[in-house]
Amino acid sequence: MRYDGKTWTAYTAADGLIDGQVWAILKAKDGSLWVAGQHKGKSAAARYDGTRWRIFSTADGLVGDIIFSGYAAPNGDIWFGTGGTAQGAGAVRFDGTTWKVYTNKDGLIHNLVYDIAQTPDGAIWFATLGGLSRFDGAHWTNFTPGEAPDRQRMATLCVARDSSLWVGSGGGIFSFKGVARYDGKTWKRYTTEEGLGGNWVGQIVQSPDGVLWFGTGNEGLSQFDGVTWSAYSHSREEIPIPFAGWRRTICGSSDGALYLQGDPGGFMRFMPDRQHAPESFLEPASDRVSSAGNILLRWSGRDLWDDTPPQSLRYQWRMDNGTWSSWSDRTDFTFTELTSGKHTFEVRTVDRDGNVDATPAVHAFVVEAPWWKNPYVLGLMTVMLGLAGVQTARVVRRDRRLKEANMALSAGNKELFALNQALQEKTEDLEAANRQIQEANRLKSQFLANMSHELRTPMNAIIGFTRLVLRRAGDLLPERQRDNLTKVKASADHLLNLINDILDLSKIEAGRVDIQAKPFDVKALIASCCETVSPLVRPGVALNYEITDGVGEAHTDEARLRQIIINLLSNALKFTESGEVKVQITRPSTVDRRPPSPIPGPPSTVVGRPSEEGFLEIVVSDTGIGIPPEALGYIFEEFRQADGSTTRKYGGTGLGLSITRKLTELLGGTIGVESEVGKGSTFTVRIPFVYRERQGEEIRRGD
Repeated sequence: MRYDGKTWTAYTAADGLIDGQVWAILKAKDGSLWVAGQHKGKSAAARYDGTRWRIFSTADGLVGDIIFSGYAAPNGDIWFGTGGTAQGAGAVRFDGTTWKVYTNKDGLIHNLVYDIAQTPDGAIWFATLGGLSRFDGAHWTNFTPGEAPDRQRMATLCVARDSSLWVGSGGGIFSFKGVARYDGKTWKRYTTEEGLGGNWVGQIVQSPDGVLWFGTGNEGLSQFDGVTWSAYSHSREEIPIPFAGWRRTICGSSDGALYLQGDPGGFMRFMPDRQHAPESFLEPASDRVSSAGNILLRWSGRDLWDDTPPQSLRYQWRMDNGTWSSWSDRTDFTFTELTSGKHTFEVRTVDRDGNVDATPAVHAFVVEAPWWKNPYVLGLMTVMLGLAGVQTARVVRRDRRLKEANMALSAGNKELFALNQALQEKTEDLEAANRQIQEANRLKSQFLANMSHELRTPMNAIIGFTRLVLRRAGDLLPERQRDNLTKVKASADHLLNLINDILDLSKIEAGRVDIQAKPFDVKALIASCCETVSPLVRPGVALNYEITDGVGEAHTDEARLRQIIINLLSNALKFTESGEVKVQITRPSTVDRRPPSPIPGPPSTVVGRPSEEGFLEIVVSDTGIGIPPEALGYIFEEFRQADGSTTRKYGGTGLGLSITRKLTELLGGTIGVESEVGKGSTFTVRIPFVYRERQGEEIRRGD
């Protein structure tokens, strides 16, 4: 882009300019203009003689993938610093006829060259990734960390009017901090401790008045007049736009103005020496606002020198000495729901030269209090509170009379005491009879448990020896004998399961089941249960499980919950010949005293007590034979199944669901069933997400 003070002219690749990013623009001794950067992915420079553009590329003698910097020497030589890979880059000199490349083989300290400058003694200086190099036309001198700044990467160079050389850091761990000044003999360091705005310096420019300006990236702009440091930071609202601060982002003009590149785009003109900042004006607005707290404020600004058009002015505002807003061209704002009381609004203006109005325009106003803070309303509320006190006293007197009446009633109740005594004696007789029945039931359970214990030992031996014979000599036996042994093992397994069920039931009824509550992963438990019952899955039957998000870990007896789930899955797989058996795990947000039904219309039953706390819901559904409606009332009782044909066809003792119910209640939960003959059954178990011992005790007392 070219700006002649009035209009902008754009040049692109269509005009003959390079097609890549531009990193350097310089004017040669012969008046030609050089634009350097990248063209077709390689280092290139375009020369403009006032009539047309000509591109010089690697085919003409340049090296590297990109040109980072350029310098036009007084003798007419053009120098370029290239980058890309270290092996293919270097410093390049063009004398108008030939190209000469200098690399680390010639004495350059590093081949990646970020900036080039020339001191009055004629020496050319190179800021590189590896340090600083000086070339006097015949010999190279490299400045190592011990002689120059203590890190190697140099980003930018500037030769001041006093012939001193200034070097800026390049950022990152391989750069020194701040800037360094070389007077030909010694180095002097400047960092934030001396007043520099930031220790990362991307460019250094000297304005016509001799002041040095430093682009410090996100920290804004710094200046040094030889004695004092000053910093302008957009983070402190002193620069209206974010300042990039990287190389070639500061440009000085002959009138003393600085042009600063913004990030991510645009630029601003900064005139640091202007004495007259713009003025800010607020349009008249009411000084009293209704209790809703809504007010529209409008403002404007004016550049006293008319150098900045009104549409180019930008503004900041704040309310009640709060944080200033970002700079924008907005000239109005509606505030809503302001609190009642006094408020102060301020707005200030900045022109395109970066000059900020030091005396913001101010508007003070008051937001009226809401109706309920009105003194009359407060007085009325006081009267109402007094009336409420009088009414309270009346209620107290009435309660006293009521207590007297209750005492009279208590005298009448004594007459009922004798009747209650007789009733209590009858109740005690019934309780004694009930205890005898419970003792008989206990003896029955103890007998079954003892018999089961006596039977389980020989049954384990039968199963073990049968399995051993089948495993070691099964292939040697005749097929008929092998089939007979297989039937013996299956019958023994069935009988052992029956014995285990009886033992579990006896232990539960005797109250000898201890609940071992601890946290565990629900998803891992469900996966393990499905793996355990997988041998029971018939061909044509799918076993699936689904766990909703948010279930996570439960805190209850993992072993008892595993037994509940395996019992329900085994039962479902036993009565399902085709279709699907599915386990769904959810954690509902509310307590429902009846389980949800995926099958509309059929009867259902619920056993147990719902929890008033958060709970875990386990739904086991199948597409099996279903349960008749008349069987739903006793399906959870001991030794009961839907009908006798079920036992004959599918086997079983009728204890599985009874044990499942009792274990569910021990965990403080509920179990329910919904079913339709020929379509399947759905069992729903709900247990507290966190087991509390009190719940299990209440369940046992309830039985």
